[in-house]
Amino acid sequence: MFSIIEIHYINDDDIMMNGNDESTASMQLSSGSVVDGPSASTITSSSSSGGATTSANADDSASASQPNGETQLSEQIQQLNIRQNIIQSNPSSLPYLRAYCQSESISLDSLRSIFIKIFFRYYLGHPLDCLTCDYDILLVDICKNERVTYEIVQCVIEHVPRAASAVTTRGATPLHFVCLNKSATHDIVRCVIEGNPGALLKQDEDGLTPLVWLCCSRQLNETVALEILTLFAMFAKTCTAPASAHRTNEGLLPIHIACKHRSSDFCCMLIQTYPDSIRHEGEGALVVYYVLFSSDVKDSVALAVMKMLLEKDPDMIRDVRRHGMSLLHYAASNDLPRAVEICRLLAQACPGLVLELDEYGNQPLHAACHRGNLPVMKCILGMHPDAIRGESSNGSFPIHYAISALTENTQAAVEVVKFLLSVDPSVASQEVSGSYPLIRACLVTNASNLNAGLEVINLLYNAYPEAIVSDEALFRHTIDIGTFVDALRDFLFEQLRYAAQASNIQLVRTQDENGMLPLHHALEEVAPWGAIKLLVQSDPSTLELSDSDGSLPSHIACEHHDCPDVIKYLVDLNIDSLLVADNLGNTPLHCACLAARYDVIEMILTRYPNAPVATRNVNGDLPIQLLLDNDDQEISGFNSRSSITNTHHHHRLSHQTSLSYAIVYPDDEPSEPTDPVALNLAEDANREVTKMMMWAEAMGVQRGEGCTLSPETNDNNKDVHVVAKQDLPNGSPVFYVPEELILSSNKAMVEFRYSEDMMEEFLLAENMEIAEGMIYSMEKESEIQYFYLVLKILKEVEKGKDSAWFHWLDSLPRYYSNAVSMSPFCLLCLPPLMKKLAEEERENVNCLVSSIKMVPFLDDLIKDHPRDICKWAYQVAYTRSVKTEDGDLRIIPVGDYFNHGSEYTEIDYSFDDEGNYYSYTSYDVPAGSSLRISYADPKNPSFLMTRYGFLDKACPASFCKIMPDNVNEEMVELGYSYDRMLFYSTGEVAEEVWDVILYSNLGLSGDIEDQQALMYAHQQEDSETKRMLHEKHYEATSTTLMEHIDMFIDELDKLIAKANTIGCERTYVANEHPRLPLIIEHNRFVRETFLNVRNRYFADSETNWIEATRVTVMECNDEECAQAECMQDMEGNYECEGGLGVNEDGSERATSKEIIANY
Repeated sequence: MFSIIEIHYINDDDIMMNGNDESTASMQLSSGSVVDGPSASTITSSSSSGGATTSANADDSASASQPNGETQLSEQIQQLNIRQNIIQSNPSSLPYLRAYCQSESISLDSLRSIFIKIFFRYYLGHPLDCLTCDYDILLVDICKNERVTYEIVQCVIEHVPRAASAVTTRGATPLHFVCLNKSATHDIVRCVIEGNPGALLKQDEDGLTPLVWLCCSRQLNETVALEILTLFAMFAKTCTAPASAHRTNEGLLPIHIACKHRSSDFCCMLIQTYPDSIRHEGEGALVVYYVLFSSDVKDSVALAVMKMLLEKDPDMIRDVRRHGMSLLHYAASNDLPRAVEICRLLAQACPGLVLELDEYGNQPLHAACHRGNLPVMKCILGMHPDAIRGESSNGSFPIHYAISALTENTQAAVEVVKFLLSVDPSVASQEVSGSYPLIRACLVTNASNLNAGLEVINLLYNAYPEAIVSDEALFRHTIDIGTFVDALRDFLFEQLRYAAQASNIQLVRTQDENGMLPLHHALEEVAPWGAIKLLVQSDPSTLELSDSDGSLPSHIACEHHDCPDVIKYLVDLNIDSLLVADNLGNTPLHCACLAARYDVIEMILTRYPNAPVATRNVNGDLPIQLLLDNDDQEISGFNSRSSITNTHHHHRLSHQTSLSYAIVYPDDEPSEPTDPVALNLAEDANREVTKMMMWAEAMGVQRGEGCTLSPETNDNNKDVHVVAKQDLPNGSPVFYVPEELILSSNKAMVEFRYSEDMMEEFLLAENMEIAEGMIYSMEKESEIQYFYLVLKILKEVEKGKDSAWFHWLDSLPRYYSNAVSMSPFCLLCLPPLMKKLAEEERENVNCLVSSIKMVPFLDDLIKDHPRDICKWAYQVAYTRSVKTEDGDLRIIPVGDYFNHGSEYTEIDYSFDDEGNYYSYTSYDVPAGSSLRISYADPKNPSFLMTRYGFLDKACPASFCKIMPDNVNEEMVELGYSYDRMLFYSTGEVAEEVWDVILYSNLGLSGDIEDQQALMYAHQQEDSETKRMLHEKHYEATSTTLMEHIDMFIDELDKLIAKANTIGCERTYVANEHPRLPLIIEHNRFVRETFLNVRNRYFADSETNWIEATRVTVMECNDEECAQAECMQDMEGNYECEGGLGVNEDGSERATSKEIIANY
């Protein structure tokens, strides 16, 4: 590979060159002393016209320290080892002036005055050129100083005309140094070049011209670098120097260096300035190969160069060859992420390259298959599908090269073979030298690649099982001589057994004592699809034969077989089998639901619109009821499932709970009879908000004139919140709530732990210690404050209208959509982090229920229904409380009606010394605006939905869902936490995500040195080192991130599909799983954030994540329902086939529609 040069200062006189090739070799030039008495180095000055040279005792360049005043100047002089007597006798001496030219205190006026002083003191009456010999080096010092300005450079050249021609002993000119200076400008460089145009082609001792130094400069602003390059191009026209004039001693051109350090615009301009450079050959390859395929080159640069060359010089791109291989061959065998886009550009511009053979007789697709390069394969076949049948010179096809990948890249080989078969299953039957791909896969499978090899063999066998019949003799011979490993030998023996059965038509039709055919047994044994094909092909009529239980092969497959493709294969051959019920009335869909086979259920519902979703078995169960009952058992920890023959399922109509507590409300006259009053906790109970506001005013709550409570259109006023009814200036009062009305966990502790009676206090403390002990035993110490707040709510519910807070309690929502309220099936549709959070929330409820049972002073009516009432009290405490700085949890009646806001919330609040509550606007709020506070971290929508039960689509960011198995202290120090590891809705990724992924990857790869360097740079806030480490490992880091995003998007799609499997029973879903639509909406929202990140960073990668637009729709009128297949256009309109159709007058018969599945 080519080496790349980096230049920066070791000290002022040294230049470091790192030759970075694949072995990261480096070279550092030796340093020399400068201006040290008689042994000073020699400065050579030459005119641009090639005139005589003169020399003076001086160094290459001075030290880069930064003097400030006389003291610092003296220190500089001492660092330069200038003898004190010289300075004292000559305060305007060259060493003194050099130190000043290197200092931060340099200014134009001071420098000009020094030159005038030198002239009048020492050279009065002499030509100004007399200064040249001694003072040429000053321009080098100036060009290295970051305080350089055009005026200062002009001043030096004015007083020392030939300073621009100075050359250090290492061959560097002022132009070299100014190209490395981050303060350089177009005018400064132009001034230096005009002083010595010949410096453009002047090479230092390593063969580096100023242009190479410019290409190396990382600190120089990109816009300025382009301006300087334009300037170089303008002067280059005058000397007509080829690109080879800038070749380094190692044979590199500026483009080699620029591709690593500079932008794509810079590199393209450089190539256009020196068009022959791209055809330059170095280390046996043209530069174009390095630019396109070197890992040192950034993707953006390589692709920009590629597009420019295709536009400017397409013939060169088409005709260039190395070892008989075109650029497309090289791209197809390259693993860099940009290889896909390069292949796409090449195949599009030069389609003839796709089927071209290299000198080894292989096509580009063959190379991609052998390397296991799936993205490139998809690209080539997407543009040229016929390439899948392209033969090599020895007759091999792409499938054979894909199988050969098992010897080098096992997992990639599996994906490549799977993809080829998905494009054209017939490739499994492509012969070479009389043998099929299946035997080849068996021959290359060994102990080192066994799992992947068996998977490939299964894929090939399922696609073309006839291969085992055609090559039976070869298989048996190879087994006999012990070629195969045990697992493969056992697999082949089993498949040969099935093949033998399939070859005997009489045996295929023979039923055993249970009425089961060999096909039934094979399905129950989960035989490979290939074996099922052989048995079915032997006698297709067996698909219609049932066993003694009335089960067809499709029934057995739906319940037992783990491959949806097998079921699809069977049903496609006998579509009516979906409607056939066994002896217990179960259809194949019932069997799939009973076994909780979500993939099979989704496949049936989406592929077969007439699937009997509304058919009941002999027990009256719909398929969906069997599925949900199964899920309930799964959530409850039951691992066993009742068989079809003895299971009876009861349809649960609703999870809603209506608890009526007999609360006695005393009248003014105690002697009069009292009436029981019910606090209805059913989810559809009305909220008495108006009565609550009247109660609040009577209790001393004050409300600002400009705000009000606004019920929305939801049923039963499920959402009531505070809005501004007029413009509210910043600081406007909203609510005042007196301290005595605020529920507090600290006050509850005092109430339930302490008493004025010593004996009573002792008993209280003893009982509460038991209840608290239950919490501690479950390691829920952090929930103690919530426990007392929940206990306070329960005690007030128990009091009924005797409670001072009754009307507030009666105004609270009964319906919640948070994790505690979700059904077991809902939990199965949550992504991992949210499911984890949901399980934690439900554990908290269980903990509280156990503790509440130990509280002696609670009414038995509450203890008899602890889960239902505790769940509601838990939701009130956890969703309506705020935590103060001292850890107290407080619920502020009326003040708890503010909605949540992500950013720029309209409301601030505070407590005074007495504990009274004040809320006020945080900025000018227009009329009609919702008034909001922030209840939790706005960057974690999953937590907000889990805890509070709403989806905040205004969330600016979401946790990236990266959850390593082990999170150590260093990862936490780098920023691993839910509120810092963020994906932003704009598609940006938080720095902490990159840092943690890089740290984790370095640990996994064993690169402890770089891992420690990353931690040290982070601790020292060394952003430059961190940037370099990220650039060095960007390919691996970005690949990890992209794989994580793809995996999570795929997981979300599966969860959405799972949720959609129950969409066909609308009433049933509305009663049993009303939170499910919100979960789907959450999953889609998170998916959109992940998709934004993917499109921002990996838009050109192989996976095209676009929302499915084909849907299955259930159309219903008053009498019947039917499914329709619909397609959605870009405007969101649907075109449907099937369904109920239209009435005779042309009007639509369907009165309602519902999407029940996406795919």
